[in-house]
Amino acid sequence: MPDISLNLIIKKDKQSPFIRKLNIILPIFSALSISLFVIVFLFSIIYANNNILQFNLSKREIEQLENKISTQKNLEGIYTLTTAKLKVLTEITSGSKDFYKLISEIDNLKTEGIAISSITSDKLGNLTLSVAASSSGTLDNFVNLLMSKEQKKLFKEIQASGIVREQKGSYLLNINLRADDSLLR
Repeated sequence: MPDISLNLIIKKDKQSPFIRKLNIILPIFSALSISLFVIVFLFSIIYANNNILQFNLSKREIEQLENKISTQKNLEGIYTLTTAKLKVLTEITSGSKDFYKLISEIDNLKTEGIAISSITSDKLGNLTLSVAASSSGTLDNFVNLLMSKEQKKLFKEIQASGIVREQKGSYLLNINLRADDSLLR
């Protein structure tokens, strides 16, 4: 048998210059694109972490400021109440009448669970008290105390108005009354 040889190697065609250039440029371009993507991705992660850190710092600072404000609320409330009481006392003492006995009787009205937030008066002895009671029991005790003062003829024409029960269970009310002339001398 004769020896037959087959050439299985395909003859390589010459590539065009454009394809040769693409074979050189495309791997370099793809390496640069991947490198740029990695750099931009890392930068975005760093940027996001920095924003998260700034957010957490701002949040902590806000919480600290809210805590400072909440601790100052009570002091501000006391200051406001004291200023209001001093204003009323200044108005009372600026009149020509001697209100010392009247003030001492009003001061005797304060009991545990009762807060007198404001007092207004005129020269005739008409008073308006804004009262806060912590519960219905303390409100009842306060009413009994007012009734005993009325029986002693220290106050008369006592009228309660605007009784409001708050969600906390405390009661707010306004009381109009007239002081006896003996308290205004």
